Amino acid sequence: MATPTPVRDDAPPAPDRPTRRRRGLVVVAALTVAVALFLGVTGVVGLPAPGALRRHPYRELHRLAERINTDAGAIRTPDDCWRQLYDREGPLREIAAVDHLRSRVVVRIYSGNRGSVDPTTYNAVVERVDGIITAAPSFSWGMVQLEASPDGWSPLVSCRLVTRGYDRSRD
Repeated sequence: MATPTPVRDDAPPAPDRPTRRRRGLVVVAALTVAVALFLGVTGVVGLPAPGALRRHPYRELHRLAERINTDAGAIRTPDDCWRQLYDREGPLREIAAVDHLRSRVVVRIYSGNRGSVDPTTYNAVVERVDGIITAAPSFSWGMVQLEASPDGWSPLVSCRLVTRGYDRSRD
């Protein structure tokens, strides 16, 4: 009968095989880097594509958001009326902001409690934004996303109606 070969204890250990978890982490890290690179490059140069897939340079989006916020004026939302009544200083809330992920300028439009925008308010906002877009050939409606918000913009805000004649001197 053959004698078994003895097992050597001084043999080098077998190389570690990558575990599933480690492979998963490497894949997630690679995907994160790829997405960050994609967003960074297309944020600088843009990406011509059809419809919602198109990405606009962030520089242009920030210029459009700045123009919309400047054109919106000092009274943008009903809260601004109360703010002025109490002489509160500080920066106004932005009603247009750049959404870097969607590559759009999101313009918040004043809506009621149920999230519905009054047609007159909607038309007034569209008219004002359209004036800004037609004034500069580098802007387009594809760069804009309108969204309903309870603290959104209404060019039709009447502080007299919002405060309903409230007079601070009576306090």
